[in-house]
Amino acid sequence: MQFSPGIIMTIFSKIEELLVSFRFWKKSEERKGKVNQFLLGYRETVCFLKNHKKLIVVTIICTFLQRFSVFVLTYVVYRGLGLDGFAMIDIVLLQASVYIAVDMLPVPGAQGITEVMYKKIFRETLINSCMHFTAIYGKI
Repeated sequence: MQFSPGIIMTIFSKIEELLVSFRFWKKSEERKGKVNQFLLGYRETVCFLKNHKKLIVVTIICTFLQRFSVFVLTYVVYRGLGLDGFAMIDIVLLQASVYIAVDMLPVPGAQGITEVMYKKIFRETLINSCMHFTAIYGKI
């Protein structure tokens, strides 16, 4: 699918006309200039992404490896404490679930929520006396 600034500008103009007719907005040439500037930046970004596919693939792979290494760290600590009741994939998926559930939300109190989730999720997996050590290492 081709990028078509004309279609996007037409859609924006119709929406702007509608909002102006309802008196939510005032007619503004400055607004159209900002939309044109946005479309120019968008087009440049799309062209960059099309021309640098290898870079994008490498970035995705490196990001995956980086995240995976953080999740595997919990398993390494688990095994280092002499525990062996669960497979690595179980621990890694649990750690990833905790991360996705709470760490990605930049809200006040997120650290406390993370610790509560960590405790609830790993209660059955890790022995309570080992919980403090793995919580520290899992956050690094």
